[in-house]
Amino acid sequence: MKKFLQSLIYIVTALHLAGGHWGLLQVVAWAEMLRSYTQEKGIVQGMKETFDGEHPCPMCCRLAEAREKEEKQAPAPPLKDSEKLIKWFSTCPETGVLAQRWSHGCEKADFAPPSQSGAQWSVRPPSPPPRSI
Repeated sequence: MKKFLQSLIYIVTALHLAGGHWGLLQVVAWAEMLRSYTQEKGIVQGMKETFDGEHPCPMCCRLAEAREKEEKQAPAPPLKDSEKLIKWFSTCPETGVLAQRWSHGCEKADFAPPSQSGAQWSVRPPSPPPRSI
């Protein structure tokens, strides 16, 4: 039972984050419109008026207003892929390899070996090997 509830919470959270709550509310509004319109005007005319977009119910109008309000409050559109790459990656001129960079305040860090790779980054082990005392 615990795993079922946990899975249900994950599904509801993912649905909300993806904007699915608006779709779910719209389905509820359509169902109510279909019920009321078919009772008043018959099944064929009720279905036409439900889905033609020219006869919205009060719930549909409120949903449209709420979606527009949320879109106006939405953050700026995401960066293009090329801008993301420029921001997070740069080319290391010594090796030609992409090295990830990040900055925190004024500091920057490279995740590539420094350019002075002479003595500090020797490939061979020290010769002769150290002896234990």
